[in-house]
Amino acid sequence: SCVGDSGTAQGSYSLGMQVLGIVLILLAQLVAAVQQVAEEFLLQDVRMDALELAGYEGLWGGLLCVAVFLPLFYLLPGGDQGRLE
Repeated sequence: SCVGDSGTAQGSYSLGMQVLGIVLILLAQLVAAVQQVAEEFLLQDVRMDALELAGYEGLWGGLLCVAVFLPLFYLLPGGDQGRLE
């Protein structure tokens, strides 16, 4: 935990890292809001079944992980040369 017993922060982060954290939180909120609006549209206007919608969410999430995140994590620099062995 980064909060000590006295309630003060033990480590300090640069202003750039703080701004990056805020931006990432706002971006996550935006993505969640867009997902909620898309779900409501598909459930109400398109009349898609809820179970079918959940299946499509899982399918697109899996494809996103395989097509974007796995190659990205493989190419990122680090001490493990992109591999977990």
